[in-house]
Amino acid sequence: MKVAIPTDDGVKISEHFGRAKFIYITDGKESKLMENPHVPKRGHKALPKLLKEEGVEVVFAKHVGEGMRENLEEFGIRVEIVSEDEISKLIDRLKSS
Repeated sequence: MKVAIPTDDGVKISEHFGRAKFIYITDGKESKLMENPHVPKRGHKALPKLLKEEGVEVVFAKHVGEGMRENLEEFGIRVEIVSEDEISKLIDRLKSS
């Protein structure tokens, strides 16, 4: 399963999905850090479209606005709200489940 996580520094999970500078994408084996096309605003569907093209199935975030959530779901991407602060801790939790 390929997931996307918002981040400003590649280490911590950003507080808000659409405002993050980067999106960390991983399938548990390979990972990459991509610039968030939603910042500055380039349209609410640029990010969901890019994530779909990357094969992302789930977004893990602390907060996702309703408009962005609807756009992600329109592209078949599930949203899960998490409480972890660090990407590595979230990835560890995912690997153990």
